[in-house]
Amino acid sequence: MMRRKSRGTRPQRNAEKRAARRVILPGFPVEPRSFTLAEVRDYFSGDWITCLLCGKSYRKLSAAHLHRIHSMTEDEYRARYGLPWRRGLISTHCFENYSAATRKRMDEGWSPPNDPDGRALGHAAARGQRFQPFRRELAIKNVASANPNPIAYVGENVLATMIERIKSGRTPKEIRDDDDMPSQTWLTVNLTESDKASIRDVIWSMPFDFQARAQFGMAPNFFEAIKELRPMSDKKIAQRLGVTTMTVNRWRRLQGIP
Repeated sequence: MMRRKSRGTRPQRNAEKRAARRVILPGFPVEPRSFTLAEVRDYFSGDWITCLLCGKSYRKLSAAHLHRIHSMTEDEYRARYGLPWRRGLISTHCFENYSAATRKRMDEGWSPPNDPDGRALGHAAARGQRFQPFRRELAIKNVASANPNPIAYVGENVLATMIERIKSGRTPKEIRDDDDMPSQTWLTVNLTESDKASIRDVIWSMPFDFQARAQFGMAPNFFEAIKELRPMSDKKIAQRLGVTTMTVNRWRRLQGIP
């Protein structure tokens, strides 16, 4: 029987494999930037997913590859390119296979494990993750498809209309229910940080009880008033300021007022 010709010692072969895994293909790594919605969809489509750091293609871009080869976690990779936080780094082919296998197991009586602690940790981590830009595009598309003309009645200056109605003593939540106002999603997508600051400033110029109802935070002078009255109990402070005891207690604790 003929023996296969040796390609070197095992340590040599292992070293060659490690070196091959660390080869960076031409055109890579892709410079850090947030992908557009179209780019995100294109990236996950197909039977393979490409590592944007080295250019190699895989069915599944594993945490082991990112950690060992690129010294990076999966979430750091997602943040680098603005990819969805909760979508696995797997090709559409793998995703469909996993989904089909899971549905089959559930049809046979299997139930996913109930892990409230794990969900709580996941939700806590999600709160610390920045908003990926492609989601703004997605929200705009969803709003446009649901209501192509959301400001037909109030006109283009939604902000001025909202401020006028807030000054009349109505909270933003109450105003959003008006038939001639856009949806909450539209407002979230289209009002800039400057617009929201303008709404907040108007609310903070209103009485404390209105500020508490509006749920836009409390004005700085509210906290100054609590500090001045602090020898009193929360209940007596609330009576003086015209708000509930719970409001005083909550904001006092959040602001670290003893």
